[in-house]
Amino acid sequence: MALSTTASARGPFGGWTQLLTREGETIRVEVDRTRLAVIVEAPNGDTVAHASIPYPSAGYGGHELQLSAQERYLAMFLYSGQSEVGYELFDFRPSLRHIRRLPYVFGMGLGPAFSSDERLLGLAWATNSSLYIENHDLDDDGLTTSECVVEWAQLHLQELPEGRTDTCAVQIRVPPGFPFEGDDSFYPEHLEILSPHEVRFQTAWGGLVRVPSPLPESVLIAGPSVASSVAK
Repeated sequence: MALSTTASARGPFGGWTQLLTREGETIRVEVDRTRLAVIVEAPNGDTVAHASIPYPSAGYGGHELQLSAQERYLAMFLYSGQSEVGYELFDFRPSLRHIRRLPYVFGMGLGPAFSSDERLLGLAWATNSSLYIENHDLDDDGLTTSECVVEWAQLHLQELPEGRTDTCAVQIRVPPGFPFEGDDSFYPEHLEILSPHEVRFQTAWGGLVRVPSPLPESVLIAGPSVASSVAK
């Protein structure tokens, strides 16, 4: 997909808040206190399609847009600004039509990803981005006294256009001497759906996570050795 530096615009998480299609159409979003409207404009500025959804009940902090490889689907990633994320899914070609959604869930993260065959949509987000440790023995310096498992993130996978949804909890194992709380910068990054059988993403501390599909209920991965080593 060729993107114009003038018609396309980046959001704070690196995704597109406005983008250009292969046909030269501009996709943008209008927001007011009653609705969020997706507007598609021809190169001459004429509106050729639009679709609206109600204004999110938990508020609107921003959005990012993602088209699937052949532009069959459009995903609008939403975040509330109050540690909640979700998405709205649209048919894009042959016509714009809202079809699915993931209502706000608690957490923080980046935007969704489509598989190259346009059969799957995935989203990963951190439910414990600071790696806060609960119910574990700490020494006088606030460090863990033994190895422990920490809840970290969720991975969601949606079959398209209609089909099953799976969610997987991602836990991390951290060593003794790990800080009680990190620096709030630990998010799943660079989500990819490689095939119908595997999803992968990077951790903020440099690890590659591979998860089979259909998703298991949970996976356990190695965490950072020292939280401050990946401070951003």
